[in-house]
Amino acid sequence: MKILVVLQCAYGTTAQRRKELQQKELWLQGLWNSHTGRRLRNMLPDNATIDIINSTPRIGSKSSDCFPPNLEYIQTKIDIYSPDKILACGNVAQEALSKLNIAYISAPHPAWRQLSNIKISEIKEELVNE
Repeated sequence: MKILVVLQCAYGTTAQRRKELQQKELWLQGLWNSHTGRRLRNMLPDNATIDIINSTPRIGSKSSDCFPPNLEYIQTKIDIYSPDKILACGNVAQEALSKLNIAYISAPHPAWRQLSNIKISEIKEELVNE
């Protein structure tokens, strides 16, 4: 099973870090080592092939930065990856996929501090069984 995860947007607090985050392998390394990445990993089935994108290629300078989604960018990534399922994490990702009329499984953003382990397990089960 191929799952595409759509998040909100990346951020780096220095110009150097924002430049590094333009390289997907460095961005993914940072994601998986972050609070968001650890929580996201728990949502995803073990046997799935995963790709992750942000709703825009723009990179913020602080965690509160929130850019409008780039619908063309998202659609291009979906066309390239051809996922079996899409996990939309957070309101920005969900609104973008709704505008594109693309089916998705809804999840709170993994960085949300009130996200419970029960909800994480429910999302994982939905990905496995839907």
